[in-house]
Amino acid sequence: MVRNAPRFKVLKPMLNKLFKGKHVVAYNMNFDSVFLGSSLRHAASLHCCMKAYAEYYGEYDPVRQSFKWPERYGFL
Repeated sequence: MVRNAPRFKVLKPMLNKLFKGKHVVAYNMNFDSVFLGSSLRHAASLHCCMKAYAEYYGEYDPVRQSFKWPERYGFL
């Protein structure tokens, strides 16, 4: 399916320009940042809406001292 897709090194300058000065929101920023890497350094800010949703959902895990990830709720 991706045989003819451009390589990341071709897309990287476009991503750098796209992210520059922008507020970037991803559902799982920790995961996405692995793929987008240094391109995200050009962003004004990074936000993880998965973490925000976990706080909104409100199920706190006292053992981990943080809110539980949404995938634990069974809808991912």
